[in-house]
Amino acid sequence: MPQPLISLVVPVYRAEAYLPACMQSIRAQRYGALDVVCVDDGSPDRCPEMLDRYAREDARIRVIHQPNAGQAAARNAGVAAARGEYLTFVDSDDRIEPDLVVALLRAMTQAGADAAVCDARTFCADVPPAPAKRGGVEVMTGAQAMRRMLYQRDYDTSPWGKMYRTELVRAHPFPEGRIFEDLFAVYRMLFDAERVAYVREPLYLYRINPEGTMRQAFRPAVLDAADAADEIVSFAQSRCPEALPAALARRFSAYCQVLRWMRDVGPGDPLYARKVSLWRAIRADRWRMLADAQARPKNRAAAACTLLGMNLFSRLR
Repeated sequence: MPQPLISLVVPVYRAEAYLPACMQSIRAQRYGALDVVCVDDGSPDRCPEMLDRYAREDARIRVIHQPNAGQAAARNAGVAAARGEYLTFVDSDDRIEPDLVVALLRAMTQAGADAAVCDARTFCADVPPAPAKRGGVEVMTGAQAMRRMLYQRDYDTSPWGKMYRTELVRAHPFPEGRIFEDLFAVYRMLFDAERVAYVREPLYLYRINPEGTMRQAFRPAVLDAADAADEIVSFAQSRCPEALPAALARRFSAYCQVLRWMRDVGPGDPLYARKVSLWRAIRADRWRMLADAQARPKNRAAAACTLLGMNLFSRLR
C-alpha cells in the first residue's frame, strides 16, 4: 500500500551553524514519503543558499523564501504549503531521531489517533545526546492530552515533537506578530483531536541554544507569554472545566517566568504596574499550586519561594 505523505515544516532564521545537522537528521528518516517544507524567514546569513542547495539535492525538499515576519508567520507559511495528510514541525537548530516519523505515524495509525506526541531530550553543542530509551505508547483523549501538556510533566506546548493530521494545524494558525506562538495554539490542536497517542520515547532532540527566546533579556514582547496563558485559562473555563487546574498551573508557570524576565523593571517604568499585577496573581495562586499534587515540582517550589517577596523571587534562577 502507498505510504501516506508526511509534511515536515522547518522554519529557518539565523541557523547557519545548526542547519546542516538538522537537515541531515531529516533526510535520514527511515520513511520515504516526505514533504519537507523549509521556510526561510528572511534569514540574513547563509541559510537561504544552503536551503536552495538541499532542495536541488533532494526532491522531497521545497523552500519558501519570505521577508522576515517572525516564527509564527514562518510556521503558518509552511503549513499553508504542506501537501501531506500528516504534519510535524522541526526547528532548524534541533535534530530528530531517524525513527521519529515512523514511530509517530505508526502510533497514530494503530490507535486511530488524530495526533501523536513523543518525548524529547536536550543537548548542547559540545555534549552528544544520550541514548534513546524505549517505553511504549499510551492513548488518550484530546482533552486528557491537553491537560497533561498544560501540567508540563511529560511534554510541553512546543509544536515540535508532535505529529498531527494537517487539518488540525490549519484550524488553529499561529498568531503572527507575537512570540510564544506555540503557547497560543498547540493546546487547541490537541484538544480538537479525538485521540492522541503518546510515544514514550525521546525521538526529538532539542538544542539548548543560548540565543533562543527563552534566554533573551527582557523585552515587552515576552508579555505575550502571560497573554497566552490567560487565553488558556479562559479556554479551559468555557470548553474543558476538568482541565482548569492544569490551565491554572500553566498560567502560574508563565507568570513566574515573565516576572523573572521583568526583574529589572522598577517603579518608574511604564510596565511596572503590569509587573505588580502578575505578582499579585502569583501570590493568589501559590497555595493552590502547593496543594495541587499534579503540579510539577518546579511550580510547587516556585510557589514556596514566593514567600521571599517580589524582588527576591524575581531574581531567583
